Amino acid sequence: MVNNQKVAIVIPFQQWDEWLKQCLEHCARQQYRNFECWLIADVQAPDNWQDFLQKLSFPNGVTIRVSGAVNPARKRNIAMRESTAEIFAFVDADAYPEENWLATAVNFLQGDVCAVGGPNLTPLDDPLLRRVPGCIMQSVFGYGPAYIRHRPVTRRFVNELPTCNLVAQKKSGLFFRETLDTSEDMTFCADILRFGGKILYDPQVIVYHHRRCLFRPFFWQFYSYGRDKARITVRGSGAGYFWHAAPALFTLYLVLIGPLLTILRGTPWLVLTVSLPLLLYVLVVTVESIRVTRCLPEFFLSLVIFPAAHLSYGSGYWMGLIRSGTA
Repeated sequence: MVNNQKVAIVIPFQQWDEWLKQCLEHCARQQYRNFECWLIADVQAPDNWQDFLQKLSFPNGVTIRVSGAVNPARKRNIAMRESTAEIFAFVDADAYPEENWLATAVNFLQGDVCAVGGPNLTPLDDPLLRRVPGCIMQSVFGYGPAYIRHRPVTRRFVNELPTCNLVAQKKSGLFFRETLDTSEDMTFCADILRFGGKILYDPQVIVYHHRRCLFRPFFWQFYSYGRDKARITVRGSGAGYFWHAAPALFTLYLVLIGPLLTILRGTPWLVLTVSLPLLLYVLVVTVESIRVTRCLPEFFLSLVIFPAAHLSYGSGYWMGLIRSGTA
């Protein structure tokens, strides 16, 4: 069955920059032609953007809303409340979709399938300091079961997908939780499941996503992921899984291993037992770095970034637990 419902592509962003232009150019080329575009910005568009927008081919036009400096959840909700579209296609301003993105996703939105997404891949022409974070995120060791968000795998139903690549049916009462600065997509997906809907992952629903650059922006992103997922788990507003907490346990292990080895230094077999998880970790990091990288600079950087990403996430998770317990 061919679905021809009206779609609203929703793009929340802060700055009117070159990545946004790239995103809009690819959105305008969509094979599926019954769509409009919503741009939810911090500030008004510069004067030179009007000519650019007029040259693009959006079948049902472009709507611009100036929200001020609010989080992405609030921005997406503006479009969801005001648009008459029956389907919302969410993409980030630093990402861009393939031409068949909407055509592929929309045809899956039938029956109890309420949302469809797929992998958000790292552009091959991105610089090294953006490609390496993509290597980490496409690894099951680096990103847990969520690695499928960054590498094509077989079609399947999932519990959550990110809003940099998510196409969802409009449902009464279904909005993003505006109190969350990150992980709002996780609770949005949890609400879809709570309403009885299903979320489908398909490897052909593809966007390309520029990663946060090494070093500080990427590590802060992982710290924020861990912090907010801990808060969500404690508050019971989204699903909690062991793999969400695994980096936090590893971080605690690294904090304790020094004192433990000092205490046990006279007992070699206990020293070896305590050290074994760390030795296995180093081995897995090395093997995964070989597997997911394509050149020596990527490989050597990955050896460092794997543990740094885990420690950033783990530290954020512990901070989220502590703050949730004292809130």
